[in-house]
This record gives sequence, C-alpha cells and structure tokens, in this order.
Amino acid sequence: MSHVVRSCGLAVVLVASAARAQPMADAGVVDAGANIAVPRRRTLPAALVPRVDATLTPRTGLMTGDVLTLTIKVTGKAGIDVAVPEQSFAPFELINRKATSQTNDSTQQLNFQLELLALESGTHKVPGVTLRVVGPNGELGDVQTEPQTVTVASPLANEPNAKPKPESKPVVVMQDDYTLAFILGGLLAAALVAVATLLVSRWFKRRPRSLPPPPPPRPPWEIAVEKLLLLEREKEVLFEADRGAEFITQVGDALRDYLGRRYGFDGLESTTDEVVRTLERMRPHKLSLSGVSLLLEQCDLVKFARAAPEPAICDDLWNGAMGLVRATTPPSTPQELPTQLPGREL
Repeated sequence: MSHVVRSCGLAVVLVASAARAQPMADAGVVDAGANIAVPRRRTLPAALVPRVDATLTPRTGLMTGDVLTLTIKVTGKAGIDVAVPEQSFAPFELINRKATSQTNDSTQQLNFQLELLALESGTHKVPGVTLRVVGPNGELGDVQTEPQTVTVASPLANEPNAKPKPESKPVVVMQDDYTLAFILGGLLAAALVAVATLLVSRWFKRRPRSLPPPPPPRPPWEIAVEKLLLLEREKEVLFEADRGAEFITQVGDALRDYLGRRYGFDGLESTTDEVVRTLERMRPHKLSLSGVSLLLEQCDLVKFARAAPEPAICDDLWNGAMGLVRATTPPSTPQELPTQLPGREL
C-alpha cells in the first residue's frame, strides 16, 4: 500500500477464528492487488500434514496505523521443514517476522510471529497465511491458516466530510534573553573589584606608618668600658708615634662622658671643678669624689703640658678610670662588663 494512517483511539471489533490446516487445490492463485504469485498448491501425505493454530492480537482498540501480531503455532512430525513464503497480506502490510523452533523425539513445534500494519479503515480479512512444508524425504506441500476478520477504525470516523485544516500562520515567539546582560554584569563586577583592590593597595602603601621604636639606649658603663678597651688596644701604636698625651686626653674624655651619661649632665663640656661640684650635690653611691678629681686633674696636666707621659703613668690613669667605671656600675646589670675587646686579651 502507498500510505499509512496514524492511529487514534476508536473501538475495533476483531473476529478471529482458529485456523486449521487443510489440503489446498492444485489451481494456481495470483493476487492482482500485490502482483505476487502464490505457489501452486500441493497435497502432502496425511502423516506429514502438521497442525496449525493461529491467533491475532490485539483484539480491541485497533485503528489505522496500528500493528497487529499474527502468531502461528505449527506442530508436526519431527524432520519436516516449515517456512512462510513471500505472499500478499493486503490490505495489511507485513513489517516484521520472527520464527522459533523446538524439537522433541518424534514431534517438533515451530512458532511464527508476523507483525502486520493496518493501512485502511473498515472491516477486513487478514488473509490466510500459506505455509510451505517439506518432508524428510523431499515431499513438498502447502497448508494454509484460516482468514481472520478484523475491524479497523479511522481517526476521522466522527467527522463527516472531513477536510484538512487551513494552514496556520507562524506565531512569533519573543523571549527575553539576559545572557549578554549577565556577562556584562560579571565583567563590570570584576572590574570594580580590581579597581577597589588597587585603590586599597595604594592607600596602604601611602598611609603614614608608625616607625618601630628605637632600640633602648646603651648603658653608659658599657659605652665607657668599650672606649677604654679600645684605647688600651691602641696604646702601643700611640706611644710608638709619640702620641702618649693623646692617649691620656682620650682617657679623660671617656671618663667625663661616662660621668655625664651616668649622672645626667654634660660631662664633656664641663671643667674638672664643675664635674666635682655637680657630683658633690648628687652624692652618688660608691663614687670617690677625690679619686674623680685626682684622675681628671692628672689628665688635664698632661693635656695642657703637651709633654709625653711615661707609660707607667698612662697605665695608672687607664686603670683608675676603668676601676671607677666598674665600681659605679649598678649591681643589677644583666651581664658582666667585658674585660677585653674581641680579638685581644687584656
């Protein structure tokens, strides 16, 4: 057939009768609608004629475009061969076929499933299916199932003089698409975050920063001991260069600087008398004012006389200044004052 009508949902009356095997006449049969020639019918020996049962499903609700399944069960003597040759199923169309077989000692059973497509509405007969049987010794014959009467409904059965609907005009569907807006919004948000990050970074870099607190000042006794140790290291060089007076002057300056730092006055800019008077007002503990006065006066004599002092005098003044510093160092000093500079023993 040239067309297939879609199924909808009307009731169908299906009348199916059990098929029975029967010998076929010798006249040739031709289906004019399908132009398919049915083989000439032959007569099989009675012992080889199989039993044929046919059932048709579905039994209700059949419409054009639906598929029917014709199941043929063939039971016969073992050794026979049964096949479904090409033939017409008009007004139905064969769209698929399946076959299975099962053999026992003396009998065998073959099952054929033929799927037929309903093409036209109305009451039709499913043609009897011709089966070709071949015996074990080459005997050849045909058997045929009984035709099945079936009613096929049409989806247009409830509309008399049904006509196709006029062509509908296209409908314009408008839909809001915010994809571009989302993309632009994301890019704008990323740019704002980048700008804000840059501004915050610049602000942090430019804001005034509090300087770290300066290290605590070194105790005056440490500074004095370090100066005196350094002078002691350079003593030999100074004496070889005939600069002994310079050695004594620097010892006196180190002592004046220490006393000023230790007791809170400008020792380097004070004369010996001013230093002594200041210390007398303070009365520092463990400080011998006579010893301070004697050391500073001897340093002044060497400084103003511009005479080269004896090495023994230099050693006495240096030892006196070092002893005075160590005697006035607070007892709570965290660590003991050094007795030598790195790299040389005293």
